[in-house]
Amino acid sequence: MRDMGTMNVELTIEYFDWLQRFRPVSDGTGPRMFDWFDADREEIRSADPACVWTELDNTDIVSGWHFVNRVNYYITEVPCPPALFVTVIDEDYFDERADEREEDES
Repeated sequence: MRDMGTMNVELTIEYFDWLQRFRPVSDGTGPRMFDWFDADREEIRSADPACVWTELDNTDIVSGWHFVNRVNYYITEVPCPPALFVTVIDEDYFDERADEREEDES
């Protein structure tokens, strides 16, 4: 049963805002992507669940640990607050895709 005293809030932020606000663990060139295999699995399982993020196959990154439509995972230094569900979008990616579709149509 859901605790009615807890407000759940959805927030959509830009990719670069997410980088600054939640500070994903770096691999030296950018955010480190974790797979669901071998040593990566253990690292994800041992991380604070509030610091685990899932990249979905539509290129969005969402707070939490998700299995369906996952591409990979990220671990952040700053946890996502418990009553907050965050979706991270990359507007540059979608702008590039729209430009490609326009070129294909002409």
